[in-house]
Amino acid sequence: MKIEDLVKKICAEMNAKQEDCIGARKCINLSANHFLSAMELVHHELGADARLIFATASYLDNVLYWMAEIYCANQGSISVRAKVDAGTAMPSLSTLWPHADWQEREAQELFGIQFVGANDFEPFLVRNARVQFPHRRQ
Repeated sequence: MKIEDLVKKICAEMNAKQEDCIGARKCINLSANHFLSAMELVHHELGADARLIFATASYLDNVLYWMAEIYCANQGSISVRAKVDAGTAMPSLSTLWPHADWQEREAQELFGIQFVGANDFEPFLVRNARVQFPHRRQ
């Protein structure tokens, strides 16, 4: 399936919104409860060609988002993001892409985002930090 068709399918099925991005990348903004379903659909439809480039937490207009960027050879990339409200636990992507656990661990330590279905992370980046979740804007 082509990325353009996949974006349309996700937007239709999950009440998501496609947004403008830089370059040829396709961007989808959806609710946190649809995040894993969208990523499972991306993984299923694009198959072995789907490569998780990064998963990261970021602030956009003072709102915390959890984002994942998927690259597909010869088609470009798709960026999926979901707003993270206080106390919201995001689903882990490590069942789809095992290396995502490293990026989730970083987001948990630096931003305080909790992940459902992830490994039990022991702190290693900010083990003795004075400030809990140093990158979170209060």
